[in-house]
Amino acid sequence: MKKNMKKISNCIIYLGFIATITILHPVIVAENINEKSPEIHMSQKSNDYEWVYKTINGVKYKRLFNVSTGEWASDWIKA
Repeated sequence: MKKNMKKISNCIIYLGFIATITILHPVIVAENINEKSPEIHMSQKSNDYEWVYKTINGVKYKRLFNVSTGEWASDWIKA
């Protein structure tokens, strides 16, 4: 009877360790991913550029515009 009680108590302790590791492991992994996500997001950000055209007195001009930041990236030049 004492041998059976030891086996049962050892099994309960063993299953408790397994349950703890199984339950906590995804939480730890999720925290690590969330901490690193902003760095990855910022490094993947790229600038999109677009040429803007206008005509003055029959002369065509173009200027480079950064769509991502909303700022001009160049001066007006003849196209």
